[in-house]
Amino acid sequence: AFAKQFNTTPDDLDMHVIYDMGNRKLFVVYPQALAKLPFPNFWAVLFFFSLLCLALNSQFALVEVVVTSIQDGFPRWIKRYLVCHEIVVLVVCIVSFFFGLPYVTQVSDRVYCWVS
Repeated sequence: AFAKQFNTTPDDLDMHVIYDMGNRKLFVVYPQALAKLPFPNFWAVLFFFSLLCLALNSQFALVEVVVTSIQDGFPRWIKRYLVCHEIVVLVVCIVSFFFGLPYVTQVSDRVYCWVS
């Protein structure tokens, strides 16, 4: 509806194709719609800043859930070997980074086939 209201659909794409794009339309259709608003640079910066805030907030919540689960599941082992909460957070972030690395490289197609 947002893309249709501002008439931002590219000429070679049908609305059904855009609907089927999923999350990719976030970086295709919405920026085109924002470009047609008054003060487009302001709205574009605000839009992508809100995406950054959303991503960081989601990441903090995910890390805290994993860390709390690990600390509740293995309290003695955590106190003996990892000493404090920050070390557990660091280990979870490093492991998550290496698990996520294949998804942002050219290996991502093969990894996605293995997972699904």
